[in-house]
Amino acid sequence: SVELMAAWLELKLQAPVKLVKKDRNELGHGLFNVTLVRESGNITITRTVGEKAVIIQPGQPDREITLPSRTLRECLAEDLRRLDADHMFGQVLKFGFNGSGK
Repeated sequence: SVELMAAWLELKLQAPVKLVKKDRNELGHGLFNVTLVRESGNITITRTVGEKAVIIQPGQPDREITLPSRTLRECLAEDLRRLDADHMFGQVLKFGFNGSGK
């Protein structure tokens, strides 16, 4: 799922994406941090504890948000509700991460 997210961001933002993996034993599983590197300053979303995350952006106060982890059952149920054609997912699969096409 992390690789799919990276490929989606790369295609959607038309910008390079760098994927940094951490030891799963140390962090668990899933996506824990996303940083958008911009000339005006980085925007970072980091999962903190449990279902909480913090958004950090230049010139703004840090904002805590709810970002619940979903179970495999919840993810599959959502996928099954959306069985229609998904153009962006097709592009992600076709072009892959870093435009590799694999």
